[in-house]
Amino acid sequence: MLRTAPSGAWASVASKAKSASTTHEMTTEEPRRDGGEEEAGTGPNVDDFFEGRSIRNLLVEAPAAIAILRGPDHVVMFSNPANNRGLGRDPTGRSVREFPEAEEQGYLALLDRVYRGETISARESRLLIPTPVGPQERFIDFVYQPWRGSDGAIAGVAIFGFDVTSNVRARRSAEEAARRLSILARVSRALSEATVDLGSIYHAVACLLTEQADDHVMIHLLEDDCLRLITAEHRDPEVRATLRQHLSPIALRLGDGVVGRVAATGDSVLVERPTPEELSVQHAATYSALLERFPVQSLLSVPIRVRGRVVGVLSLSRHQSEPKLTHDDCVLLEDVADRAALAISAAQHHQKLVESERRFRTLAEAVPEFIWTSSPDGSVDYFNQRWYEYTGLGPDESLGTAWLRVVHEEDVAALLEVWKQSVDTGCDCEFQCRIRRAADGSYRWMLGRCVPVRDGAGHVTKWVGALTDIHAQKESERAKAEAIKVRDDFLSIAGHELRTPLAALQLQVQSLERLAERNVERERVLERLRKVEHHVARLDRLVSELLNVTRIASGRLELQKEPVDLVALVASVVERFAPQIAATHSPVTIQAPGSVVGNWDGMRVDQVVTNLLGNALKYGAGKPIEVGVFAIDGRARLVVRDHGIGIPPEHQARIFERFQRAVSDRHYGGLGLGLWITRQVVEAHGGTIGLESKPGEGTTFVVELPCREGP
Repeated sequence: MLRTAPSGAWASVASKAKSASTTHEMTTEEPRRDGGEEEAGTGPNVDDFFEGRSIRNLLVEAPAAIAILRGPDHVVMFSNPANNRGLGRDPTGRSVREFPEAEEQGYLALLDRVYRGETISARESRLLIPTPVGPQERFIDFVYQPWRGSDGAIAGVAIFGFDVTSNVRARRSAEEAARRLSILARVSRALSEATVDLGSIYHAVACLLTEQADDHVMIHLLEDDCLRLITAEHRDPEVRATLRQHLSPIALRLGDGVVGRVAATGDSVLVERPTPEELSVQHAATYSALLERFPVQSLLSVPIRVRGRVVGVLSLSRHQSEPKLTHDDCVLLEDVADRAALAISAAQHHQKLVESERRFRTLAEAVPEFIWTSSPDGSVDYFNQRWYEYTGLGPDESLGTAWLRVVHEEDVAALLEVWKQSVDTGCDCEFQCRIRRAADGSYRWMLGRCVPVRDGAGHVTKWVGALTDIHAQKESERAKAEAIKVRDDFLSIAGHELRTPLAALQLQVQSLERLAERNVERERVLERLRKVEHHVARLDRLVSELLNVTRIASGRLELQKEPVDLVALVASVVERFAPQIAATHSPVTIQAPGSVVGNWDGMRVDQVVTNLLGNALKYGAGKPIEVGVFAIDGRARLVVRDHGIGIPPEHQARIFERFQRAVSDRHYGGLGLGLWITRQVVEAHGGTIGLESKPGEGTTFVVELPCREGP
């Protein structure tokens, strides 16, 4: 069992037997010697050992390697063919002491121990067996045992070697598979624990491989047809810093060096002792300096593919010659690269989603509308800041379905019905509702629109919606509708009111024509002319009211103020209404303790008194009417009270509006403008007007005017 080469069998055996490692055992038995040590060349011979030719033939043909040594000089008495093949020669007749390396590597000391009586076992010793095609690795279990002569004394050492190569390779294959699975499991766990940040993914893969497998790990990513180093890890922090410093600025072209070739072809590459040019032709000088400081014995690079396209390269290298990187390492690294690619793809997709979400929210915060999004089931998961400012709610009070709390209760049911239909069908949604404004508690009309966002398979993944304030538009539409109604009412009333005096005028004119034809007496003609004058005056009042409406509505009501005695003015109006008072049988009394003088437009104040007294006579039902004029704290108070039909409470708030009436125009004439004009004139003077009324009991109007100009 001797080899002349320093890496021969006995050196390996000696080292294995000398130290009991975790992968090899050494067993010994207590020495037993019954006699003194024999001198070399004396004592028992080989025949003493075999005790018959049949045993000798059995040992010669045995598959195990067997050698018999004799005496303290360990002379080889017998070496079977299996042992000779392992040594590459037949050492029979030679002493182990003739080989200097036997002593240098501790093999002689081992044999001496056995010769003194120990039995030593060495498991799985690695041997390189010479073959025509080169050395072949084998693993042998050795047993070193003393043998005794016929006299019972130790005569030498018997060596038995059993080839366990197949067992070792099977076990190592299983261990390698377990190691690969362990690394893949740890990589998968590290990737699952890594954040969606790409940097954390690269770092997790590189660090784990460095800890578990190799000295140096690099990841290059493809950017603009160049490969740039994204991360580099090394077991030695100082080496890692140096590599990052020199390699990070380098951009490798496709096809340049091992990494560039892998990226260009998509094929994995394993290189033993790579040269600077193999690492990069363009940057050979940089790599030459690094290889001089940190020699690389083997380099393995595999592609990183995302959806079938090479996006980067994962590389690992070893500085030691053993163990070498193999095809198994390539398979392992490709598996790691595939797992990393899945994580990278997911992270890139997440980054795109995050960027898309960021752009959407930036846009959503910039627009004046209320922007919101919801999950596929319709539960709201986002509102822009404009919503929170308007409603005064926080996220916890808005998300999900909580936002419905600020929708007008009359609109909730219809809104939910439309929204549910859209969620169920995946169709666009449009609705109108009123949303409460936090600033004043008012409800404003909103137009809501939402559309679905779909994935590649057409499934709804999100809803995006907007609420637009259309309150002004709704108010405009309402005002327009009211204006149209007012216009129609006015035209109906005005047509009726204007037709009545015109018809009367026509009758009077026709009557005058007949009287003139018959040349009747003068008194009857004058009576008809007075009636014509009355109806013309009525038409004049109607036209004046319309002109006053136009002036007031356009802001052209001008006041010609001068000192006016309100008591005298009221008396004048009452006197002017004498015919109507007589016709309605509603006596009018004036209560005025003294004169009340103020700086007013006399004609406009006359119009106020005329309108109020005219209404009292019209709706007074023939009952007495009281008019009072008083001076109170620098203000004039005018009170007009009737005891007629009164005004229902629901109509009292609107009778001061244009074309508004509290009674049917069939029974009571007029355009419905008198009280509106009255209020405009009173307010133009800085005064106020109000009323008290009960149906069936009458109505009291109270006007207050400042007697002097304000400061």
